[in-house]
Amino acid sequence: MDQYVSTPPCPPSGQTAELEALLDALIAQHHADFGCIQLLDRGSGKLHICVQRGFSGDFVERFRVIDAFHDSYTARALRSGRPTGVFDLQADSNYGLAREAAAEGYRGLQATPMTDEAGEVVGVISTHFRTPRRLGRADRDAAQLCAELAAKYAAALRFD
Repeated sequence: MDQYVSTPPCPPSGQTAELEALLDALIAQHHADFGCIQLLDRGSGKLHICVQRGFSGDFVERFRVIDAFHDSYTARALRSGRPTGVFDLQADSNYGLAREAAAEGYRGLQATPMTDEAGEVVGVISTHFRTPRRLGRADRDAAQLCAELAAKYAAALRFD
């Protein structure tokens, strides 16, 4: 029998306050325009948008569930287990989703994997910027801290 059972990774409405607060704090720290927390369904290997800020309904619906092998930077962070990002998507010829990003209005982003206490990636927290932006050490540290806290909260929800 498979070790993981496919279950909806997102908490029910009304139980996302802590995740929302973490995302809001990271968006404020980064002076970002958009952000999201995606949780991994280990059974299917798909990332699900559970909390988001700033994205249009069409964008959220299109990317609500993505495969781990998707071309997005959030899926890249999931696969590598390391933070990923790009200063300016318009200058990244390897990013197949640049057109979607431009249509949504963002040009830069960072994506930080959320890792549980066993070292397994359980999701990704990301912030997105309307203009190109390089993150400093304090910004990267804040992303890592928010990712760790979000992973702990998500794990607690799964076992309550």
